[in-house]
Amino acid sequence: MNLDYFVYLPGKIKIFTMEDYELLKSRPELYARKMDVQNSMGLIKQLDLLE
Repeated sequence: MNLDYFVYLPGKIKIFTMEDYELLKSRPELYARKMDVQNSMGLIKQLDLLE
């Protein structure tokens, strides 16, 4: 099984935002790629709260 989850869009990899929280929470992969501080801070904080 691949441990990384990402979405490849034409020419780039999708940057996950808070809108993707439920999707990422339901995925079996351990890591999500790609997030950035400017667009993903809410998502990063929510994911940090998961046990």
